[in-house]
Amino acid sequence: MVDSLSIMQPYFFPYLGYFQLLKATDHLVVLDNVQYPKNSWVNRNRLVVNNKPFYITIPLKKQQSYLNPINEVVISAEFLKWRSKMIKTITQEYSSSPYLNDGIGLFEEATAPSEYVSTIALNSITATAKYLEIDLDYSLNSQSPIALSETKGKDRVIAICKQFNTNNYINLPGGVCLYGHNEFLKHDINLKFIDFASYSNRPGYLSILHLILKFGKEQTIQWVNNHNTKNGGNSV
Repeated sequence: MVDSLSIMQPYFFPYLGYFQLLKATDHLVVLDNVQYPKNSWVNRNRLVVNNKPFYITIPLKKQQSYLNPINEVVISAEFLKWRSKMIKTITQEYSSSPYLNDGIGLFEEATAPSEYVSTIALNSITATAKYLEIDLDYSLNSQSPIALSETKGKDRVIAICKQFNTNNYINLPGGVCLYGHNEFLKHDINLKFIDFASYSNRPGYLSILHLILKFGKEQTIQWVNNHNTKNGGNSV
C-alpha cells in the first residue's frame, strides 16, 4: 500500500510542476506503455536561447509508426550528433551561469546513448529528482498486470490506484477538468491536485533544466518544495 500516488507519462526534463508532483507523492507510476503522443513533451522541452524559448527535441527514427507505445519509439541514428550540438548550444547560452556545470552534467547523464526515447526521458526525470533531493519511488506501467486495452481515462487511473491500494491520487492542475471527484470517492480514493497558487512569480513552464542552469540547485529546490495539494476535480 502507498499513501499517495501519481501517474505520469515520461517527459524529457519536464517543467517545475512535474517535480512538485513527485515531491508530493509517495509513488510514481510511469505510464510508458500508452500510445506515443506526437508533438508532446516525451521527446522535447524548452530552454532559453537568445532570450527566447528554444526547443531541445530528441530526434526520432523516421518511418516508424506513432501508433506505437512510448516505450517502443526508437531514437534516430543522428542522436549523438544532436547531443553534441545541444551541449555546445547550452554551454554557449548559459556560459555566464555559475551553475553551468551542474546543468551540463545532468544533460549528459540523461542523454547517455539509448535505443528508446522513453529511457532517456525517464533518465532525465530520475537524474533530476536525485539532484533536487527528491526521494523518488517509481514503477513502470509496462510491467503492470493491468491491460491498457481494457481501461482508459479515469477508469485506468482508478484501476492503477486500486492496484497499489492507495487512497490518494495526486495530479497536476491540467487534470482538474478531466476527472470528477465523486467518481473517485466511490472507490474510496481522494482526488487531489498540486496547487500552484501557493506562491507568486513562478518561473513559468520552461524545462526544469533551464531553472537549474539559470538559478541553481538551492533556488530550484525551494521552488519544488513551495507547493500545496488541494482536493479538486469537476462535480461528476
